[in-house]
Amino acid sequence: MRWYNTINLFLQRALPTLGATRRTNLALLTTAALSRRQLSPACLARAIACSTLTASASHRHNKKRLFRFLSNDRVDTLSVQTRLMPHIVSLARINGLTPIMIDWSDLGRGFNGLFAAVCFRRRGLPLLSWASRLDELNPSQNRLEEMFIRRLVAHLPSTIRPLILADRGFGRASLLLFLQRLPALTGYPVDYAVRLRGDVIVHAGDFRGRLRDYPLRKNRIVFIRNAGYRRDGVVVTIGASWNQRVN
Repeated sequence: MRWYNTINLFLQRALPTLGATRRTNLALLTTAALSRRQLSPACLARAIACSTLTASASHRHNKKRLFRFLSNDRVDTLSVQTRLMPHIVSLARINGLTPIMIDWSDLGRGFNGLFAAVCFRRRGLPLLSWASRLDELNPSQNRLEEMFIRRLVAHLPSTIRPLILADRGFGRASLLLFLQRLPALTGYPVDYAVRLRGDVIVHAGDFRGRLRDYPLRKNRIVFIRNAGYRRDGVVVTIGASWNQRVN
């Protein structure tokens, strides 16, 4: 397989405590995923059959090998990702104030994925991901998002100052309050920018009402400092313009 030796060598350096068999299976799975457009078990099993390690094995055996590895509860995917994170940042030569995009994605078949990525060569370079069943998200989605962000920030190298970027779906007041308290929780400086809905209630000075009704001048950007957000009254700074409003 084209990239197997390179990936396996990288995993040996990045994950020295991972068992040899698990490391081999992870390298095979990663190489197979890179070489195929589909990620079905059958397609991945056919891909790893190209390796000299598994060439003599039957297609059924390769499928069972992948299934056993993916079903192994002792392989903590989050721990693997967080261990790889500093190496990814180093190889991509990312440092300083770094925007990190966080968003949900529908994975199909009843699964949702929460992803964090940095911009690298005009593409999103994944740092951390977390998949959950849709029926497990409520009422724990808020808690899951906070755990995800806290784990992300805690494992970033000290050369990075994260700027968390999130869309409207993350605009709940409790999450903004959590982001404000995050530096004290992790010991790292953290900035954030969350896009807000136009119908949220804000109060700043004499104004109290929906954000979209805030008086603005065309082609001007204003920063509404010490604004109370929603009825919770979380104090934030809101950046607003005539055609769009972002926090």
